[in-house]
Amino acid sequence: MDKKIIYLIFCGTSPQAIINSLWGTIERENIHPSKIIFLISKNSINEEKLFEATQNLIDEYGFSCELDKLEISESDIRSNVLEIKNYFKGHQLGNLEDNEIIIDITPGRKTMSISGVLFVNSLLQSKDDLHKAVKHIYYWHLKNDQQNQMKWLPEIPVKDLELVDLLEEGK
Repeated sequence: MDKKIIYLIFCGTSPQAIINSLWGTIERENIHPSKIIFLISKNSINEEKLFEATQNLIDEYGFSCELDKLEISESDIRSNVLEIKNYFKGHQLGNLEDNEIIIDITPGRKTMSISGVLFVNSLLQSKDDLHKAVKHIYYWHLKNDQQNQMKWLPEIPVKDLELVDLLEEGK
């Protein structure tokens, strides 16, 4: 069985931040997710356009990927952690050793992104088997953000976008 890569991405209000995070992961890290789960709040972004832009990106790189969404709160961190756990309880992943979960906190509102880190922390503390599949917590650090904030990935100098893996940083 091929490894399934499940990519959770927290979505704030900036379409550039969301698409650039995915694009950077695909282009610069050569990761082709099997499933992308958008963690979206009620006030975050136009879902239809987000799904369309993501599908265009996936088509451009020539791989197949399932798209899904989970509605979460912009500010209720505790309920977000629970919502994410419940999402995984309701979706069979098969053998966790054959799966990889990447959590991208880059484009989320601060409290949403903190939910992602605390979700992983709660898995590690409880020794939930799901923690075996969580391999990365990505944060794409945008240097010179005043100049680069509203640009698309090809317009951002390579030196101005750095991937930080918080799971690796915490070891």
